[in-house]
Amino acid sequence: MVLTAILVATHWNTVRDHAEAWLFQLTRETNTIEPGAEVTIYADWWEMLLHVAADASRSSVTFDPQEEFPFLSQLIYEDPDTVVVPEHTQEIIAFFQKNGYRFLEQRLPRRAYVVIRDP
Repeated sequence: MVLTAILVATHWNTVRDHAEAWLFQLTRETNTIEPGAEVTIYADWWEMLLHVAADASRSSVTFDPQEEFPFLSQLIYEDPDTVVVPEHTQEIIAFFQKNGYRFLEQRLPRRAYVVIRDP
């Protein structure tokens, strides 16, 4: 019992993130994108970015499809003819974080990311 308390105390951020991710998945109707999943031509920009994150990280990405991701209509333009789209997992996570979302890294029961809007 003491060992469990010590492990929880020393890894509190991880325990908190896991609990929040599980609660999110249990209390919402979520969708999960698996690595290598086929992207439909009708997928929204944000969903395409989540597919890229799943593929690049080789981890599933869980999200609430009822959430709105309005910031993606404001993708960063370096010049009028070029849209800069994040391509690596850490760039995508930073992009979402900059716009009020968090990627919780879940390791149990398997490695995955859960995308949650910051309150």
